[in-house]
Amino acid sequence: HLDAAATSHVVSLGDLGGKAEGAEPGSQKCFNLAKEFLEGFGRPYDLVTGNHDLESVDFVSDEENLEAWKRSFDTEPCWVREVGSNTVLIGLSTTRFRDSPGSVHEVWVSQEHFDWFERTVAEHAGSNVMVFTHAPILGCGLKALQKVHIKNMCAWLNHTDCPERFIDVVKRSPQIKAWFSGHFHLSHDYADSISVVNNCTFV
Repeated sequence: HLDAAATSHVVSLGDLGGKAEGAEPGSQKCFNLAKEFLEGFGRPYDLVTGNHDLESVDFVSDEENLEAWKRSFDTEPCWVREVGSNTVLIGLSTTRFRDSPGSVHEVWVSQEHFDWFERTVAEHAGSNVMVFTHAPILGCGLKALQKVHIKNMCAWLNHTDCPERFIDVVKRSPQIKAWFSGHFHLSHDYADSISVVNNCTFV
């Protein structure tokens, strides 16, 4: 149950669905079922893609798979929303799976989208900014799985492509108050599931 006074906006961190009703991850059917689920909260919502959202065998390219996601949710991979009087939400999606030169499961933000992110953060210097990505960023202090994600070079956002640039933005942008991520599927029942760097709380 979501109380109307306590919750005004829902954000999904990606990796939608599973194999319910034959809806394989990344398929149009999976996206459509996820849309029904998110609409069931009765609140405005946004979402970012996760690595598994682009793995469907129904599509031959990352671009085609991403277009299916955009069709279902009528949104773009990167977005900014103003909620309340002084709070800004920023979402950054991964857009590469098949085209990845390394692990297909690396959560990757393009240079174009990173540049947009930097500009958008700077434009909201007087706001409380919250960022949403599927994978956490290098330097955030959250637990990483050594034998799974670190070994396969897909633990952090842009793991193999200048991953330190994201924490650099955090360190010079005190308006970034919180950064939410998923990817590890560990819930929060351990000590380093939440961390703080500068003014930013990572969850």
